[in-house]
This record gives sequence, C-alpha cells and structure tokens, in this order.
Amino acid sequence: MCPEAQGRRVPSLGAVADARAYVQRHEGTARISFAVIDTRGRLFSRGGSRVHESASQTKAMLLVAYLRRLGRRPVPRAMRPILGAMIRRSDNGAAHRVRALVGDPGLAAVGRAARMRHLELNGTWSDVGITAVDQARFFLRFDRLCP
Repeated sequence: MCPEAQGRRVPSLGAVADARAYVQRHEGTARISFAVIDTRGRLFSRGGSRVHESASQTKAMLLVAYLRRLGRRPVPRAMRPILGAMIRRSDNGAAHRVRALVGDPGLAAVGRAARMRHLELNGTWSDVGITAVDQARFFLRFDRLCP
C-alpha cells in the first residue's frame, strides 16, 4: 500500500460514486467505462466488462512484454530511446517496432500473468480488445509483472 493511503481508502467511495455518475450521464452519447481497484483490493466499475479498442493503452503492456522477454538482462542501449518514446510520448512508430518484437504471444503472456479475462488479440497493438476491469487488473500487478 502506498504511504499516502495508509488508514484510508483510495480512491474514496465518493470518488467512485462520482466516476459511476459520470459514466451513467454519458452512456447514451459515448461508450465509456471505468474500473478501479482500491487500496483495500475491492473492484469498482461501471461498464467495466465492455470491450473497447485499446489504442495507446496497449503501450504499457508492450513495455512489460518486452521487459519480460529480456528477463534479467539489461535493456539494450538501442532500445532505450524506442521504449522511452513509446511510453513518454506515446509514439506509434515505436509501438509498432516493439509489437513486431513481442507479437501476440508476448501480449498474451502478459495478459495471463495479469489475470486479464477478456483480452482480444488480433495481430495489432492499437486495436486490441480490452476491458476497463482488465486494465485495472494489469495496473494493479504492473510492478510484479516486470522482471
């Protein structure tokens, strides 16, 4: 648990209620979902099992898949700017290069390790089918997923 959350629930139940209300207000005009796992391990969501096209959300998964591929070896000097551009600037060209290295098998392995239940791989990085709940599961385990 992060030190700033000691003794209190993060996010608060009020913040979760606000997120649910936001999604409810916009359900007729947009496909919006949210999911969060609080500091006590409780999952909250609205539309959280709705599958969306991942777009840049997959880039964090690509990073983890690449790091897992390396194992305990250091990141090669030539890959550092590519990974940095993919994460810091959301560079699509960099994401294409990393995706070519890890492929669907690398993303699938990350999905299994993160306990994602609805990951839909299709040979791309930008149109992967994901749910908000699965993304919450991924980010909950992010540190443990990285070697």
